[in-house]
Amino acid sequence: MKTWLKIVLTIWIVYVFFLSDYGGNYMSTSMLYGTMAIIDNGNFEIDNYVKEGCKRTGCDHSFYNGKIYSGYSPGNSILPIPLYIIVSPILDLTLPDTFGEYNQLRLKIIAFDALSTVFITAILSALLSVLIYNFLEYFNVNKKNRLWITFIFAFGTLFFTYSTAYFSRVNAGFILFSSFYLMYLLKIGKIKKDKMSLFLLGIFSASSITLDYSAILVVGLLFLYLVSFLRNKKIIYYMAGSLIPIILLMGYHYAIFDNPLSSSYQYHKNINGQSAVAENELKIPDAAHLWGISFSPEKGYFFFMPIMLISIIGLIISLRERKYVREMLLIAGVFIVVFIFNASLSESWKGNCAFGPRYLLVIIPFMIIPLSIMIKKIPKITKALGIVSVFIN
Repeated sequence: MKTWLKIVLTIWIVYVFFLSDYGGNYMSTSMLYGTMAIIDNGNFEIDNYVKEGCKRTGCDHSFYNGKIYSGYSPGNSILPIPLYIIVSPILDLTLPDTFGEYNQLRLKIIAFDALSTVFITAILSALLSVLIYNFLEYFNVNKKNRLWITFIFAFGTLFFTYSTAYFSRVNAGFILFSSFYLMYLLKIGKIKKDKMSLFLLGIFSASSITLDYSAILVVGLLFLYLVSFLRNKKIIYYMAGSLIPIILLMGYHYAIFDNPLSSSYQYHKNINGQSAVAENELKIPDAAHLWGISFSPEKGYFFFMPIMLISIIGLIISLRERKYVREMLLIAGVFIVVFIFNASLSESWKGNCAFGPRYLLVIIPFMIIPLSIMIKKIPKITKALGIVSVFIN
């Protein structure tokens, strides 16, 4: 069996073993209600699936013109459509109807949530680990150390926790890092810089915005990275491809909320959801927020993943030694921009009651790459901190 397949199967099986949160997560159920509405009813209205209590309190759904919609970006409702088409009739036949139609629906939602985690989020996260393993080969890391870094990423970061539930930022993180990897292959000539490749890459990278609105920050930085080595008219094809998901997303917002520039967050009853995108929510980060999402035991990025302290050092060393400068500048940019953006959220920077700084999830696959420097310079310390991070997560 090939190494990449062993990695995928190992990580996927562990994630499935630790499967959690399905049936009780406001985010995943809201997104998957959207999937069910599209197939069952041919529209985006999830009124028939929402519990009565959530109709009063919100539960992170969007409310507009007397209708209820998924409270999150629509890509996460579209992504599981093929899975739902396959499993829906099977669930209808096999789930017990002893407790009536309402409870049978609840069982169906719980089962679909679990299956979406197993066959979408967990698999995408396992595939992302393989991409990291393959990418590290271009940074002259031997096979043993590549395996160390790959498994530290899979089990020693917040990706472990959030790959055991259907989670939007894991799905978006896969697309964003995959786009980075594909751009690097373009740069070194492993993929031809032809019009179709750039067009498809544009569609692919921008589709992350339909999974997580804040992904637009990273998509912008990826565009700058692409421009740093592709400075000719072909860049127009990438831009044209990028516009397609954005136009479709704006069309969805117009169809549902009568405004292409609205977002699902703006119509949450849950005030935390509303404040996440409100214009007056952003402010200059203060010391409490910067401490809170960096080192604090409550939501600290480096507290929950101490291996990232080593990664920061590796990033600085690589830039000082002028190794992989463009790649490391992109990684530094992703870290700084996403970190500062989330520290600027006056109310929702904590990510509510979730484990760790979940809003910083998309940073992690990028920030794992500088470990390629440190695992060669201080291998024992890097591996020891990696093991500590695994125990924490």
